[in-house]
Amino acid sequence: MLSATAQGLAEHGWHDFTLERVADASGISRVTLYRRGITGDVVLDALVVGATQAWQAAIWPTMTAQGSGG
Repeated sequence: MLSATAQGLAEHGWHDFTLERVADASGISRVTLYRRGITGDVVLDALVVGATQAWQAAIWPTMTAQGSGG
């Protein structure tokens, strides 16, 4: 579902982002998302958390390596 969220943002931007588009791209109904308690804020938050974790994982080796970093 996170890839569908990212795809929706890439195609439509923040202003035209809807949970219905995420549901369509995920192959499930919007009602199913609501029944599971998934809102637009939930999927956007999960996307931001995932991007943050990927960024941290990418820089962690450099931050913890020996030396000056210069």
